[in-house]
Amino acid sequence: MRRLRLLAATVAVTAAATGLLAAGATTAAAQARDEPGRVPATDLQITPSASGSFEQYVGERVDVAPGDVGYATVECPYGQVPTGGGAATSAEDIAILDTHPTATGWLASGVNFGDSTQELRAYVICADAT
Repeated sequence: MRRLRLLAATVAVTAAATGLLAAGATTAAAQARDEPGRVPATDLQITPSASGSFEQYVGERVDVAPGDVGYATVECPYGQVPTGGGAATSAEDIAILDTHPTATGWLASGVNFGDSTQELRAYVICADAT
């Protein structure tokens, strides 16, 4: 079941990545506008990575105890911006509460309704910001 949910989430994220490309870049640029070393929104353009495609990165596993809310993050490498993302869990006991871009990556949160500790991970799709 976990594979099926992960596959469905990956397909949905991939399908939405094209539509989110401009929105994600605009959001990331707007959030990063006042941060030192970040690209101003007016100068931000999205291009595929040097390999000619967008790249997906996986964050570290975050343990979520029963009844707790967990937060997982993942960052794009320097010079890249998030264009899409999502979350995956180790079991059906975790309900995903939210996933959204940050200025430099992706954040996911989930609550564990089960009776044992489960894992939460964030995923991000990144593209070069030029």
